[in-house]
Amino acid sequence: MAARIKSLIIAGRKVFFRFAPEMNGSWFIYGQRPVDFVAAWRRCITYWKTALGADSAKVAFIWAPNSGNGYPWAKDPNNPGENYSPDNSTIDGRQRISELDTNGNGIFDRDDDPYLPFYPGDEYVDWVGLSMYTYGYAYPWWTNDIPQHDKFEGMLQGIESKDIYQDSWGKKPFYTYFSSPQGIPGHSAGGKPFIVAETGATYHFAWVNKTWASLPKYGPTPNQTLTRAQVKNAWFESFLNPAFLAKYPKFKAVCTFEFVKHEEDTWRDFSNFGPAPLSDSFTSAANEAAAALREDFRQNMTSFLVFATGGGVMNGVILNLSALLLIAVLLL
Repeated sequence: MAARIKSLIIAGRKVFFRFAPEMNGSWFIYGQRPVDFVAAWRRCITYWKTALGADSAKVAFIWAPNSGNGYPWAKDPNNPGENYSPDNSTIDGRQRISELDTNGNGIFDRDDDPYLPFYPGDEYVDWVGLSMYTYGYAYPWWTNDIPQHDKFEGMLQGIESKDIYQDSWGKKPFYTYFSSPQGIPGHSAGGKPFIVAETGATYHFAWVNKTWASLPKYGPTPNQTLTRAQVKNAWFESFLNPAFLAKYPKFKAVCTFEFVKHEEDTWRDFSNFGPAPLSDSFTSAANEAAAALREDFRQNMTSFLVFATGGGVMNGVILNLSALLLIAVLLL
């Protein structure tokens, strides 16, 4: 990896390197193992910085957990993808629970801190980030809804939802911890640049189980009263605006999740800048969401430095070790 980074630097590029993301989640084999994760992170970053020498100044190592809403994502028989959470029936599981039980009540639950056990220390981190998504108003996430205007901030700062859906947005203030001037004593001095490491507003456009389309309970598709552009652009407008960026001045970049995939019961369009997916009843203008976002920028929603694929950011490049297709927007 050091050789790969070095080759990019020799080619005149700078590098964003998001390593081992979403380590607080239960869907990666390295997830929810805070002591092991911190040791591995420190060892890898130390090795890479030593191997790169002075060129390490041209690399930003990004530490990026998942946003705390939904934490701790315990084992769920209906969602086998989340199967790496600790099992208290095993010695290993009980040890991990003791590492994750930040409030000391003997239980690994939503009241525990989703970030601090995994933080490797300021000297090992250049930027911090979060994966942040909106799926709709309420589980099971079938409906296409305009995201609440304060949802993004709620997720960023752990502000509990006050809406009728009681959708938990988490409890801990990530930005305050790592990007504000005050930081959090004993863990971080704060002041780290912040990147939204992954984001998207999902648009539900088809059922995973095709037989549902013929059943009155479900209908041909998930409800599509709102357009793809309305759903997605409301999400971006909630944080890509001058007032929000002035409130959070260390917020510097956004990466979008440009994927269409099925999760749980629906096929979900996470993409923002590419063509809309097509189904029998979902025929959207190819780039309506991107066109609407561009118009917002023209109307001075906010300014941005560059818009590029993950292959290059002006004279930089994003290295992302989770096989995601990302688009970067760097903000002034």
